[in-house]
Amino acid sequence: MWILPALLSSLFLGLYEVLKKLSLRGRKTLSVLMLTTMISAILMLPEGLYFFSSLSLELHLKILLKSFFVACSWLCGFWSLQRLPISVAAPILSTGPLFTSLAGFLVLHERPSLLQCVGILLFLVGIYLLQLASRRESVHFSKNAGILIAILGVLFGTLSGLLDKTLMGMHFSHLLPYQKAVALQAWFSLYMPFWIGISTVLYRFRKKEARSIWPIVPLMQKIQILKKNLFAESNLTSPAKNGLLYLPLLSISLLAADRAYFMALSDPDGLLSIVTCTRRSSILIPVLLGGLLFKEKNLFRKTLAALVIASSLMLLLLG
Repeated sequence: MWILPALLSSLFLGLYEVLKKLSLRGRKTLSVLMLTTMISAILMLPEGLYFFSSLSLELHLKILLKSFFVACSWLCGFWSLQRLPISVAAPILSTGPLFTSLAGFLVLHERPSLLQCVGILLFLVGIYLLQLASRRESVHFSKNAGILIAILGVLFGTLSGLLDKTLMGMHFSHLLPYQKAVALQAWFSLYMPFWIGISTVLYRFRKKEARSIWPIVPLMQKIQILKKNLFAESNLTSPAKNGLLYLPLLSISLLAADRAYFMALSDPDGLLSIVTCTRRSSILIPVLLGGLLFKEKNLFRKTLAALVIASSLMLLLLG
């Protein structure tokens, strides 16, 4: 039962990566993140209110901690996408299953099979091939800040994955497995704007000037400014305004990917390491579309590296 939702999560996650790159054109990272999390929170608010009484204070605190890990992972992911080609950044960000499998082995006492061990080795080979391809674009793994930021985002994502499996195994007031998945996703989405908002405030304080799309003006005036900028004919063709138009699709694709992911984890047979690996086979979508949408170079070498990584994910799944 967990295989189909895991594959659906992979599909929507791949679309999310492409839409994320499109939405960042001409916009600040925190602006995109703040709007994306706010749209997601609004969409998940009814379900969150419905399941509020079903979650204990301990569960709420752990979901809040999970949202902190995810916020850090997202910030690192967005910043790395601004500094790297999508066909380089996406496969690096997709190495989460490698770290998750190791964490599952060390923390959750999962035992990888021989095929899974071979899959981990293939993962490393794929990353090495990607490194060789990226050097042709003057992207050096050891010197580029975007690479280090992407790796840090992967580590935060691994912590979030470990907490996901822990949360799904906790008591949710006699909720069914599917209801557990919905409740967890709803409150995770509702807590996300809190952390992104703190990041936005800290960024403004550090820069000592407002750089967000939210100027301090009266509410009606703020709405008029956004309406004028969004629908002005002269602005619709600019990358910045096109980025805004992608934001609703970005939120919807992420919610769909997360819903399928939590449903897969709610299945007792859905091991964290295997579900995460299947989910991250999404890397083929941004790598293949990188050349078509963003005119990136060295697509053959990058596609070869992505195929090696995808093959390693399949071995992890079969194992």
